[in-house]
Amino acid sequence: MDFGLTLFGVMCVITLILPGLLFKRFYYQGKFSKQFYEGLFTDRLLTYILWGLTIQLITIVSYCWFFEIKAKDIYEEINTFYNNFSNEKIPEFKFSYIRHMLLYLFATTLTALALGLGLHLLVRFLKIDIKTSVFRFSNNWHYYFSGESLDFREFKNALQFQNIKVISTEVDIVVKNDDGRSNMFSGTLTQYSLARNGDLQTIYITQAKRFSKSTPSGYLKPIPGDCFIIPYNNILNINVRYNIAINPNKRIIKIILLGTFTALTILSVFFAIIYPWFVAPTFWKKLISCVVFLISWFNAMGIMLSITANDRKDAPIKNWIGITAALIFVIFLVLLGLVIIGKTNWTDIFETMKLWNHFSN
Repeated sequence: MDFGLTLFGVMCVITLILPGLLFKRFYYQGKFSKQFYEGLFTDRLLTYILWGLTIQLITIVSYCWFFEIKAKDIYEEINTFYNNFSNEKIPEFKFSYIRHMLLYLFATTLTALALGLGLHLLVRFLKIDIKTSVFRFSNNWHYYFSGESLDFREFKNALQFQNIKVISTEVDIVVKNDDGRSNMFSGTLTQYSLARNGDLQTIYITQAKRFSKSTPSGYLKPIPGDCFIIPYNNILNINVRYNIAINPNKRIIKIILLGTFTALTILSVFFAIIYPWFVAPTFWKKLISCVVFLISWFNAMGIMLSITANDRKDAPIKNWIGITAALIFVIFLVLLGLVIIGKTNWTDIFETMKLWNHFSN
């Protein structure tokens, strides 16, 4: 009985907690990676299990259909395997068990990574976190330091201008000294770091200047050096100033792009959800093909986000290798969906690839 409980606990960790953990690890990334560690352990464990159940449901349905395995057969095999272990018997070894186990673990991991990354890119690309506070990440410093806070509903109602673009961010920081006095420093915000709990830890500014009464012009004296580092525990207050550019044509371009993107999104979602129900012969094939097409749609949205990344000078270099890999993954999912609904098969695909290589050479 003790061994059965131990085996049950190990299986719960592998099948539920690990996929949920991988999902959250890829959903909370970049400037929002610290949120992965936030919250009570019990709350995080509960979310791991909930997302793990979702991922397992998607994976097991897809896997059973792809390999033409019945759920009843899986249950009987697992039940037999468990009973043998509980009775201290060595179960019958089959190579197919190891093969299916490794393939299923790979499929579960891939689903967790794709779903977490796809949802993160979707939320950021469509600015869902900016428009809806429920989806907003806990790293509020990013929104205020990057200027994305200007798109908050509260700021849009208060500001007198629209259709702006934040070029850079400057800060005025009042710092307390050991003797009780305070100094003010100004400069261009280049980077910042967060503590494990999400609190601001350090601010890095360039072109730093300090307030000086001995300097008649503007009371700001340049500080020699390339980067000025200020620990947050010494900061009394921060004033944020955005260097913005007004783009009068931005609204027209935005309307055109938004209309085009909306039309393509509706058509692609229509294809992903509706098309399989008219083509696939069975209910499970309809359902699995819908899930596969939707996952490919999420990844396609992520590719669009990477290509249309912010063009500020301090924006990270685009990872074209990652974009190419994601594009290949999307193509694979689309082909998989077509195979599921019966519009093509792997033999035709491989023959087409061979023919393409023949003409390429």
